[in-house]
Amino acid sequence: MVTSKAPRRLHGVIEVETAESVNHLEAMAEWVHFAKARGAFYLYVPAGTTDVALRLCRNYKIAVSEIWSYYAVGEQMRFTMTYRSARAAAAAQASKVARLAQGAPKRKSAAKKAPARKSATKGGAKRAAKKAPAKKGVAKRTVAVVRKKTAKKATAKKKAASKNRVAIKKKAVRKK
Repeated sequence: MVTSKAPRRLHGVIEVETAESVNHLEAMAEWVHFAKARGAFYLYVPAGTTDVALRLCRNYKIAVSEIWSYYAVGEQMRFTMTYRSARAAAAAQASKVARLAQGAPKRKSAAKKAPARKSATKGGAKRAAKKAPAKKGVAKRTVAVVRKKTAKKATAKKKAASKNRVAIKKKAVRKK
């Protein structure tokens, strides 16, 4: 990874391994050289091999910044950080403190609250009008519209019921 800013210096090296390639030959041939490069060294290994990768890094004195495990769930890949060096943890904490000192907002959580649904019933409209104090006129109009709609439905039901009663009476009269 290279930074996109003006100096364009190396930020870190990422090595992705498979289950077969997490061994001492790979560690000696590649990981040692990647760890000596300027910048962080991130190692991505399959979920079952994280302890082997960490043991190899300690045995060969490989300065790995983070070890991440990955596994597939259907068509998606899931990643989990399994190891972070003390130096990487200190750097992450320092950047967090610097960000807060500059007055930058904290990172927002991924889960946002879903907007409240408005109910079509009379009581639901009243509750929605009470919860939204921003524009009182709009809330009152909403309640009035809902009341008109429910009143229209009620009158339509009454008319249909009265028509049915009239039709039933006419049939009764015809049978006699």
